[in-house]
Amino acid sequence: MPFDFEEFNKQYSGRSRKEIVSGFYQQIDEDARLGKNRHGQLEYRTTMNYIHRFAKPGAKVLEIGAGTGRYSIALAGEGMEVTAVELVEKNLAVLREKSRSLDTLRSFQGDATDLNMLQDDSFDVTLVLGPMYHLYEPEEVQRAIDEAVRVTKPGGVLLFAFISVYAVMYANYFYGNWAAGQEENFTEDGKVKHFKEQLFTGYDVAEFEALFTDKIVDRITTAGTDGLLEPIEKRPDFCLSDEDFDAFAAWYLNIAEKRELLGATNHLLYICRKRKAAEKQVKQIFESDRISFTEVSELLVQDYLTMVNDYENVNRFIGGLHKTFTEEQERRWVQKKLAEKAVVFSMLEKESGRFIGNIELVDLSGSEGELGIAITAEMQNKGYGTEAVPAMVRYCLQELGLARVFLRTNPANARAIHVYEKCGFREYGRTDQHVYMEFV
Repeated sequence: MPFDFEEFNKQYSGRSRKEIVSGFYQQIDEDARLGKNRHGQLEYRTTMNYIHRFAKPGAKVLEIGAGTGRYSIALAGEGMEVTAVELVEKNLAVLREKSRSLDTLRSFQGDATDLNMLQDDSFDVTLVLGPMYHLYEPEEVQRAIDEAVRVTKPGGVLLFAFISVYAVMYANYFYGNWAAGQEENFTEDGKVKHFKEQLFTGYDVAEFEALFTDKIVDRITTAGTDGLLEPIEKRPDFCLSDEDFDAFAAWYLNIAEKRELLGATNHLLYICRKRKAAEKQVKQIFESDRISFTEVSELLVQDYLTMVNDYENVNRFIGGLHKTFTEEQERRWVQKKLAEKAVVFSMLEKESGRFIGNIELVDLSGSEGELGIAITAEMQNKGYGTEAVPAMVRYCLQELGLARVFLRTNPANARAIHVYEKCGFREYGRTDQHVYMEFV
């Protein structure tokens, strides 16, 4: 029998958030949620795929809002050292019963807004896979984020699950109840509402991402985990065999991060990395395996000077003049680029925070852009160019929506030409001064 939300709201009218959330989960079978239908199975499979990108055997993992332990128990069984925190007594009892044989899992009863039982900087990966659905007051939302960040190690990764408000509408309010859903979730001028009687609160994707603006974290990505399956699965002619589901789940990973699809996805992940001490003043835009791509910053001016004034190893290959740049010139360059919102990033080595170089679109025109990169002499021959160029191309194609990325380089710079070829660029023209290449 479907859950009677109207009757539940009557029963719990005027209760606190904790009482409402606990009361709801006392009445449903949370343990079966991720396995009883295809959209739950896809959510679990996609989420585990993202977790495994950052959590390896031996990692210290925290799950806040662990429910009955579906993720925590699986990760502990893979050799990770897991700490699970769960608010609801019924869920926690199931988790503890199922994990009795696991000495790599410890559990606490607690709320996401207060993790006083846990020390600062303790976990390699922190999972917040449910609490954000049930936090409504801005102060509690911020406190939950701050607590998760606090207990995560510098350089550690956090995964926050949240719900798209638009997907909430698509999945639940095409059954003669649209007006009620619109009134519950939106103000008259279209702003998203958050209040405890909703039970599950949804977000605009950009609204949720903005919650982290002033935090000491850098966004890695935002990804959907279950696509459009929930409303589609309600169709009487829905059919997805095990074989087709496996194929669909693998295919979905290729589109999970597409911005144009995120709002229609019920469950999403906001994934970010806690900054190390040296990185806390520089804003990361995206990252690759070893590189943090950040905004240009006056904090890095001395690194910029060292690079651009190295004519023999750097500047002559990027068309620079045989001249010395000053600190004031570099500061003005940074200020100009930031004011113009130019597509230019500084590259920092994630492990150490050391400056690698800069990468940018030196000419952005319509749907195409010209790529430029400079790497310091110290950081050359370490594979950073081969890693940075494809990452920047992906950013240009996926985030900026460009149709073409091209570049030009010095014909004497055989090493750079070889790197660009390895990264998928092919020569389409040549002069005495330049080799012209485009990504294909």
